[in-house]
Amino acid sequence: MAWSSDFVAALSAPSITPKYILEIVATPINGQRKIYTDKGSLQIVDANVQGTSVTPQRWAVSFGGFSVTLAGDIRDYTRFLRRGCIAILHVHLVGLSDPERLAIGQLDTIRGKRGTYTVTFKDILSAFQSRISKTYSGGISEAKFFYGTNNTTTVSTEFNPSDTTLYVSATTNFDKSTAHDGLLYCQPTSGDPFYMRWSAKAAGEFTVSGTADHPSSASASVLAVGSLITNAARIQAVPWELFGQIITSTGTGNNGDLDVLPESYGSNFPLPQDFFDADDAATTNNYILGSSGATYSCDFTTFQPFDNGLRSIMDIFAEVGQWPSMRQNSFTWRGCFDPTGRFGYKPTYSRHIKDTDIISINTIDFFDPSMKAVYSANNMAYTIAGLTVAKSTTLTNSLPVAGVMEREFGFYYDSDESPQAMARGDVDRLAIWDFFHWTKISLTVSMRFAVLCAGDFVELSSVFIVDSYTQEGQTFTRRPAMVLSIGYNLNQRTCIIVLGFPPQF
Repeated sequence: MAWSSDFVAALSAPSITPKYILEIVATPINGQRKIYTDKGSLQIVDANVQGTSVTPQRWAVSFGGFSVTLAGDIRDYTRFLRRGCIAILHVHLVGLSDPERLAIGQLDTIRGKRGTYTVTFKDILSAFQSRISKTYSGGISEAKFFYGTNNTTTVSTEFNPSDTTLYVSATTNFDKSTAHDGLLYCQPTSGDPFYMRWSAKAAGEFTVSGTADHPSSASASVLAVGSLITNAARIQAVPWELFGQIITSTGTGNNGDLDVLPESYGSNFPLPQDFFDADDAATTNNYILGSSGATYSCDFTTFQPFDNGLRSIMDIFAEVGQWPSMRQNSFTWRGCFDPTGRFGYKPTYSRHIKDTDIISINTIDFFDPSMKAVYSANNMAYTIAGLTVAKSTTLTNSLPVAGVMEREFGFYYDSDESPQAMARGDVDRLAIWDFFHWTKISLTVSMRFAVLCAGDFVELSSVFIVDSYTQEGQTFTRRPAMVLSIGYNLNQRTCIIVLGFPPQF
């Protein structure tokens, strides 16, 4: 979902009066409580929201966070404001019927004295670095994403390749998505390990494919009695669905269409399905594509828990320039693209920013300092064996040149589609950010641009802005850019947006 049309229209009104609600969510360390702007012994004076930001080339992502200024007596609230608790910030604009959600974060600091306090909430990636759980049972900690991969069993009757039943000591703690087959990590007593899919289980047996399946690097072999079988996690989906499944799945199947994963795969946080805007995220299907428009899909696998939770997943997708983003009141999905249209596909453009929209030009970096060097080529490995596709350029016009950017995603491309085509689509989308410096511009603009998020496609026209790619006598005229970050303050009615501008040729 997204903000209502009435709320978006109100952002452009001559004046607005925001009333905030800070909803502290019940977790194993605290109870539920709300703090308001206009009632209670502790009230909200102001709020600042920092949305998702992304760094090109490395594609490191931060969900941002938010802070609130509180005034009053905090003593009755301290047992709810525990460090690490989760809170959701809402706002009600006077004149509208319903409040809107602005941000979600994890409590990091409280600073203040004499009745005035600044409370800072870190981004949700930090909150989901581990599961919201303190449970330790059966020798297994449930504090990590995919903790179910700690479960193992052993073969009880010798298995031969092409057999469709695998007999084991126990199947009780093995789980899988309800949308497709699960996966077993098989370690023969002699020979190389391999993965094998399973479709059903009963007491002491799995119904299996009988072959080595993605992402195996070896063929299926005999599994003698006593061979170790590990409960591997598997998610086969397009990237945005994969993320949506992880953050909304509860293990019950009752939290929307994407609630198809076991409880052990996700955060254990009761995130309502409307926190993920599936309709908006699905628009990435139009430009995150394989070459020649081929289908793009992942077959995500792990046979070990993730030490860094959601951050580990984001690090994986950084290899192919994709990330989750907080947009308006919910999560969505974005991928890098070439705004100029020279390389790869690009999304539909979202907004045109003009001088009349700009309150101030904050900074213009002709060369984004986060980029240390350009590359003359980029390679993407698309198989476990390391087969690659490559793209190169002879147009690089700056130093230093770091040579070849090496990436690999072969472990995660869906082998049921065309991994080679998907890899070619990825190197095309990544190319302009690997081969050339981009200009980074920070602007303070009117609040109506708060609807954007990191990864959106915009254009900028300004007679006051030039960069190293601007021709003599020219200024910015509908220069295409990708949004790199966004933040806003409703009280001040300002939105700070950072844009990345690759060169136009």
